[in-house]
Amino acid sequence: MESLAPLMLASIEALPATPAMRRSRRTRFFEQTSLILPFAGVGIGTWCALRGEGSTRQFGLATLGGSLAMMLTRWQLARLFSEKAQYRIETLDGDFEVRQYAPRVQAETVLNAAPWKQSLNEGFDRLAKYIFGENSRHKKIAMTAPVLVTVGAMDRATRTVAFKMPDCEPFETLPAPNDRQITLRRIPARRVAALRYNGRYGEEIPAQKRQELLTHVRAAGLLPIGEVTFAGYDAPWTLPLLRRNEVQVELSSLPGLPRTNAES
Repeated sequence: MESLAPLMLASIEALPATPAMRRSRRTRFFEQTSLILPFAGVGIGTWCALRGEGSTRQFGLATLGGSLAMMLTRWQLARLFSEKAQYRIETLDGDFEVRQYAPRVQAETVLNAAPWKQSLNEGFDRLAKYIFGENSRHKKIAMTAPVLVTVGAMDRATRTVAFKMPDCEPFETLPAPNDRQITLRRIPARRVAALRYNGRYGEEIPAQKRQELLTHVRAAGLLPIGEVTFAGYDAPWTLPLLRRNEVQVELSSLPGLPRTNAES
């Protein structure tokens, strides 16, 4: 049976790529290119600025300045260059949206009775080690957005932290985590309510936004199911004003609560 494993894996990887897989590979190429080009531009610009004269030196300074600006943008807005969970907006009301999400695969880990900040940091570290190579094949997997963390009604709660896996990495070919606290799971297509906001996401803010989201959901006559989840699209070093944050909750396909005049 062991001798058949490589053949089985090869047959899976040889299957025709789906549109989602092709889109994921294009995003990965764009992400890598956005990292390489600014560094190349800095090198070329610096060489021309130091060694050249006249128009060559001006070209070098312009290239150096543009490349540094690209590096800063790439550093602060990495989400623009990363693969994100695919969805279609069903309804939109300001920062409140109802969406239809495509199926996906995610790696997740559970933290028991931990404070918000500890849950976010420890969960992120566990999953980051998995995608950076601490897995059965020592394979690096591309980072995606957003990072998902269940909020909970209190600061200390059992929380799930999750990373979406790239669509170009089918469930069957993903390497097994070395850490037994990490699980790979298929998430089916689903309907989700989301409330977007910018700024910080520490301390009591996610819990406040959780209540705002549920108020919007009830006012819209929708029926939430499961836990409210925080979705963070940006790295911790991104300036708060530039961050894209959300709280999300899955919606039932059953009829929700009727609207009242006060809620309308």
